Amino acid sequence: MKNKKVAIITGASLGIGKAIALKLNKEGLITVLVSRNQKNLNNALKDFSDKAIAIKADVSKEKEVILMVKKVIKKFGRVDILINNAAFLMFKKIEQITRTDFNKMIGTNIGGVFYCMRECVKQMKKQSKGGQIINIGSLVSKTPFLFPTRSLYCSTKSAINAFANSIQAEMQIEKNNIKIATIHPGLIFTESSINKNAFNYKDLSKYALKIKDIAYIIQMIINQGKNSNITEVVISPIARIRNKKFLK
Repeated sequence: MKNKKVAIITGASLGIGKAIALKLNKEGLITVLVSRNQKNLNNALKDFSDKAIAIKADVSKEKEVILMVKKVIKKFGRVDILINNAAFLMFKKIEQITRTDFNKMIGTNIGGVFYCMRECVKQMKKQSKGGQIINIGSLVSKTPFLFPTRSLYCSTKSAINAFANSIQAEMQIEKNNIKIATIHPGLIFTESSINKNAFNYKDLSKYALKIKDIAYIIQMIINQGKNSNITEVVISPIARIRNKKFLK
């Protein structure tokens, strides 16, 4: 198994993260599902082949990320792909945001990406073929003025992009063949309570991006040529449709 590519996917027990992990698992990659919810991980793992394992870890906590990556290296000897998908989202006006909200958002959306990238880059530098890191950003980072009540979320997704681009410059100077890409998807339809409670649920289910659209882009990035480096992908729904419930 040590000759197979190993992919770590955070926030992989549900939704987008699970869909990405399933896609990679079906392609024959060894998939490592990471989530802070053990029950959800156990349920998710039932849908995967024996080339998948689950590791409980809260990516906002440095020690847990370090331990998680060490477990992967000990078991498989390498890390080829990291997909930073875990994120926290909330809808609040600026005066309603508490210090706890701030710390949770920054800790997960930025801290989690930082810890995972740092630990995986350490291992990828030891590998002759480098590795691929993919961060799941958001279209909100490009147009934050269209998304009131999501100020912190917009900020964290913008920070991820700047962070990734700067680290990519380091990798290019060192010529270590580590590639970093950030995907900026627009509204994605899921069976979440946020979408189900939206007044325009039918429009969302018809026009919003599907989880499989993101998985397709992930696969495209992973399969790119050795001399190419996809750094950013913006993917938006073919029709403009917004969840107006959170615009007031």
